[in-house]
Amino acid sequence: MDPHVRAALIVFDEVVHELAELNKLLQRSNLTPIVAFQFGKARISKLCLLYLGEMAHWSNEVCEFMDSNSDIDMAPLLRFVECLCLRPDNELTDWNIFETAALSNVTSFNFGETQIASLVGMHQHFLEVSEEACRTITVQYRDFRFFWCLQIQDWINADIQ
Repeated sequence: MDPHVRAALIVFDEVVHELAELNKLLQRSNLTPIVAFQFGKARISKLCLLYLGEMAHWSNEVCEFMDSNSDIDMAPLLRFVECLCLRPDNELTDWNIFETAALSNVTSFNFGETQIASLVGMHQHFLEVSEEACRTITVQYRDFRFFWCLQIQDWINADIQ
């Protein structure tokens, strides 16, 4: 196997392990979007400190492999981690549209469209057709918001009775 590919697989395994641990945390049912975002941001900060600081802190397995294959260029792997880790600072405010108070806003039919467009733009590399996806996700968010409002009203009415 090509040593560059082998090194990439080892690093990729470490990064995916960190993301899998994050996935376990996010499966808690009582997390708000903001708390989930903070967990994600903390895990990504850990990856940044490990790999993107003044010196990359490779695992023992990576170090041993690099010692036995001195011609490996780790720069592409660091670029991969950098693309994964570096998020826009305003992303948290866009995710606020999924908080209960924001979902309860039924005064504006178009509420959240700007934030949805911003989030789709930030994550467009996961979507095949970003313009069509943006329209679809905006409609889905609007439907979800109105459903959520009705659900909250039902819960309130059930508690009153």
